Amino acid sequence: NLLPATIPTSTDDVIFNTSALVDMDVFSSTTYAINSLRITGNVTVELNVTQSGGGTRRLQLMSTSTSTKGLQIDSGSTLLMHGVHTTGTLNYILDLASATGVTGEISGELQFSGIGSGGAAGNNHAELNVYTDGSNYANLIVKTGGIVKYIDLSGNTNSNNSGTYFTMESGSQYIIEKNGGSVPAGGAWDANSLLKVYNASGANVPTFNGDAYGNLEWNCPNQNSFSFTKNISFNNVNLVNTNAGSSRVFRIVNSGSIIYTLTINGNLDISSNSILEITGSGTGSPGGGYLIVKGNINNQGSITTNGIPGTVNQLELNGTTNQSLSNTGTFSGTRLLFIMNNAAGATLNTPLTLPYNLALTSGKITTTTSNLLTMIDGSAYTGGSVTSFIDGPMKKIGNTDFTFPVGTGGIYAPIGIANGTSEMATDQFTAQYLRTNPQTPFGNQYGASGINHVSYVEYWTLERNILSTATKLITLDVHPTSFCIVEGSTFVSQFDGTFWTNEPSTGSVFTTCNAPYRCGTLTTNDPISNFTLSPSI
Repeated sequence: NLLPATIPTSTDDVIFNTSALVDMDVFSSTTYAINSLRITGNVTVELNVTQSGGGTRRLQLMSTSTSTKGLQIDSGSTLLMHGVHTTGTLNYILDLASATGVTGEISGELQFSGIGSGGAAGNNHAELNVYTDGSNYANLIVKTGGIVKYIDLSGNTNSNNSGTYFTMESGSQYIIEKNGGSVPAGGAWDANSLLKVYNASGANVPTFNGDAYGNLEWNCPNQNSFSFTKNISFNNVNLVNTNAGSSRVFRIVNSGSIIYTLTINGNLDISSNSILEITGSGTGSPGGGYLIVKGNINNQGSITTNGIPGTVNQLELNGTTNQSLSNTGTFSGTRLLFIMNNAAGATLNTPLTLPYNLALTSGKITTTTSNLLTMIDGSAYTGGSVTSFIDGPMKKIGNTDFTFPVGTGGIYAPIGIANGTSEMATDQFTAQYLRTNPQTPFGNQYGASGINHVSYVEYWTLERNILSTATKLITLDVHPTSFCIVEGSTFVSQFDGTFWTNEPSTGSVFTTCNAPYRCGTLTTNDPISNFTLSPSI
């Protein structure tokens, strides 16, 4: 019941505090205006428009008052905008734009839906406008607990691509539960707002008008491939389903000479039904896609690459707190450069085999025997320093010379293997630096003359896989905390199962690094086959 008993006009405030179904066919022109609309009292209100031939019907909210908002949906209440047409195209628009200061506030739920010709898919666009023209803006705020939802044959939220005319607060949700569509820019998506994309049956996924959003939950079990061809960022990203069974992917891709970056400021979760692809495209492209993750990675599906030969696709860890990596899926692809660039470090919770090269820029990667970092045959790394190394064991596959960038705590202590015999491409060596007294586990029995003692503070293990018979020249790093004073009487010693042996070694040019200590490297003169090693004096 309306008081007074007449059709509301542009100066009237309309309040629903009882659930209702209202047929809006009373429209006599394209636009119908009221001052404000409020849904309150835990009710559900459905405003229908039925047009047999389509056309445009606009419900325009005129208020410029900050106390009487143009649109207000209170917590617990729902407004459903529902359009029905039989032919043509229907645009059913909720329009928050008339003059500067028009506001809207959603603490409940705002839904848009429709039915096309005969109930089938058609051209129907029940949707929300938060602007009219370049000088006439609305300001819609979706509050904590508030929801904007597009379902069935609805349209999209139309807003300017700059400014803060569409704001998603922490704890708000924007849900696209339909085939296709778009996500508004808005300009102000809180990091803890949530964008949910769910398409149960269609192959189309939404486009993104903006470049910065909050959390993303993606669930499209029948989708086609989808690509970001722009720089874009999210907080947490949860890929529930990208139709992995049909090789459909969620992709960041470059375009010609432009390398686009997908930045995830929080955690990345990839389900077993999902694929995330970092890829390059286009002839002469200088590089592939670029994925930056600042939180934890939990991959149960696939992280992969594709693209033209010669492109380098990049995955960078770039957080400010320690990041964890769990990989029970696949981590593969063409030329995927893994970049460690977080001073707080990263920790492997599962084994991880890198499909290409490693860049140690900043921070340590912490590993264990069961959570091992492996580099494949032909791979290499750059960097390696006292601020960036592998803290724990790491494995290298192949028969090429290699220096393991290992250390522990604040000590960088690389160990090199080179110029061996009986080498094969399938060889596997696992190296680790341990900052502990080797005499505790292995004793102090010396089987050769000239050894006064092995180190009291450090040793390396270098494990050869059981199928290999390769021997190697070994290079050990002598650093300030090796406490070497006289390099001439310092050499490599290996434990042969019973004794510590004297392995004749040649030192590099030693320098004073922390007086009175001397620093350099020691390389064995002959290949060895037993790989528990320590500097001896």
